[in-house]
Amino acid sequence: MMCSCSEKGLLSLINAFTYQGKTYGIPKDFNTLGLVYNKDLFKAAGVAEPTNDWTWTDLQTAAKKLTSGSVVGLSLPADANRYLPFLWQAGGEVASINSDKAVAGAVISLGQKLNLRVIAEGVETAEQVEFLRANNCDEIQGYYFSKPVGPGRLAQALAALSG
Repeated sequence: MMCSCSEKGLLSLINAFTYQGKTYGIPKDFNTLGLVYNKDLFKAAGVAEPTNDWTWTDLQTAAKKLTSGSVVGLSLPADANRYLPFLWQAGGEVASINSDKAVAGAVISLGQKLNLRVIAEGVETAEQVEFLRANNCDEIQGYYFSKPVGPGRLAQALAALSG
């Protein structure tokens, strides 16, 4: 049986849930990551365009050659579903809580530079509140302040706050 490329991709997803010829589940969804690049920048930097046999080392080498001035050789979105496959495949790992502070600080700064109100969600500790306040986060919400409450309890809590 001859399969198109897209059919082969779907078959490989099904095969991940198959054992000894029996399918035990189907994938909920899948992710198609791709590399989008600017041919003119590659040409100007004297870098060969990507091919199907590129390795992570090839990508890293090209990115370094392309990075100059305001040009960034490789940029990934902040969405972990998009960058984590790149990170893990290249042997990287997610750093400690200290980097979380750097990321949070950068997001707050970026939001403010774009004249956006920044709201931190999921805040659970006094340390997090202190950090966010020190970095001028506009709004802070999370279990630190209150567990979820129903409408009746919410009205009471708001009345108590307004004094």
